[in-house]
Amino acid sequence: MNALRHLIEWDTAARVWLTTYHHPIADVVMEGLSVIGRGGGIWIAITLALVGLDRSRGRAAALVLVALTLAFVMTDLVVKPLVARARPFEGAVAVRVIDRRPLTYSFPSGHAASAVAAAITLGRIWPRGRLLLWSLATLVALSRIYVGVHYPLDVLGGAALGVACAWVATRVGSRSPTSI
Repeated sequence: MNALRHLIEWDTAARVWLTTYHHPIADVVMEGLSVIGRGGGIWIAITLALVGLDRSRGRAAALVLVALTLAFVMTDLVVKPLVARARPFEGAVAVRVIDRRPLTYSFPSGHAASAVAAAITLGRIWPRGRLLLWSLATLVALSRIYVGVHYPLDVLGGAALGVACAWVATRVGSRSPTSI
């Protein structure tokens, strides 16, 4: 239990350190990244654009949607209620929150889960875009700490869950005789 207490203390200290410096331009950028990550919106838009450019990508695009759906179900309907971790702004009065305050629990980050799940599965459709996809996924995930609604471990937990969801989605797709 002592190790868990130290991990939570580190997590809180890391969140404070990561959110100490704010700049008006960074505030706008990070809030924008947080907003486009809601509900997997940016990932769905990228998927649709890639399918629009090449209709043969449709089956692979379906796997992106499977991964995003799994990420949502696992984060919001399974893990968050089980862990029931309070958001940073609920535990500390001095937490600066940019944008809205989510009503769900904090761990794991759904934005991070969907960003990582999408970056992995979209990378299969658009291998040349992997650097862009991973950069965007990283920024969306980090934006959640910056805007004051997650701890670093929430984001890391969400990212790990995103990897698992992408793995399941791609395994499901690879079993089909007409897969990617």
